[in-house]
Amino acid sequence: MEQELETNSQSDLVSARFSYDSNYFATGNRNGTVYLFSRFCQGCPVGTYKNQTYCRPCYLDLLACAICQNSTICLACNAGYYLNAAACSSCDVLEGCAQCNTSGVCTSCLPGFHLSGGGCSRCWTDMQGCLQCNDSSTCLQCDNKYFLVGVACVECDSQIDGCLYCNSSSYCFECVVGYYEVAGDCIICAPPCKTCDSASNCTECVIPYYLDATRACILCDDYQCLACNSTGACFDCQEDHFVNSTFGCSPCLHPCASCNSTAYCMTCVLGFYVSSPGVCSNCHPNCLSCNTSTYCDSCDSGYYLDTAAHTCVQCHAVETLCRECNSTTCLDCEPGALLQPDASCDPCW
Repeated sequence: MEQELETNSQSDLVSARFSYDSNYFATGNRNGTVYLFSRFCQGCPVGTYKNQTYCRPCYLDLLACAICQNSTICLACNAGYYLNAAACSSCDVLEGCAQCNTSGVCTSCLPGFHLSGGGCSRCWTDMQGCLQCNDSSTCLQCDNKYFLVGVACVECDSQIDGCLYCNSSSYCFECVVGYYEVAGDCIICAPPCKTCDSASNCTECVIPYYLDATRACILCDDYQCLACNSTGACFDCQEDHFVNSTFGCSPCLHPCASCNSTAYCMTCVLGFYVSSPGVCSNCHPNCLSCNTSTYCDSCDSGYYLDTAAHTCVQCHAVETLCRECNSTTCLDCEPGALLQPDASCDPCW
């Protein structure tokens, strides 16, 4: 039977057309959502809960909830979800889990995982190189850098030197950088060739060589040059040299350790620090390395670093005739003296 039903609710669920079923429930559709109204009973069907004058479906308030007590407490979840603190959580939140029961126990795993103790364990964790497995000891498929032997994965490079990808212990189809493939085997590129695709065709050279038009490696003219082109122009030099205006290498001036010109230091040698852009200045006397003229990081031989003041203190202050020490103990004595078990220095005379 059908009739126009006016509810007592103050919601927008009014004046909708409803039809009664044999259990004396009215069902209606409002804005695409089905609602249930009880004519005589105070209870609601499974999957709904009583909300004032109507039965509201659980899933509208609680994601994936199959049975609920009210709008905030779920009692059972749909397939693919499990009950977690009165709400439904997707099996996806369990690492590697494809399906789980309503208790949160995984029943099947995603590819690359296997069932383990109610959860899913990654195949690679249990068996290095394994992509697909049945359990912690039975691999079905290996990564390309491995090949399957029985139920285990063996690394390609362990069987064929320089092999990156293989399909067996005797056939490699891609080699690591510095090797080239010939009939399933990997052959190392001949120095000074860094990479190559055959014995006679180099694709990149080690420093300080450059690749010429015949695919051969030619030594850069300037022995201080780290990288150059076929015209002999250098574009990278040893650390204590810089590329000059004629594309050769010129030495940095003392006390520069590295520079980009004779007038601009980037780093300084020991005993000096960069005091302003491009300028090296002296550290405090007896200071081996420093950040400023008054802040030492390490000290010359015969001194130790006072870590509180960042200054250098002479070892003689720790022990007479001491030449190597820390703040409390002599470690070595001056020539003509012997270090004793109590860390003192006794003269030989």
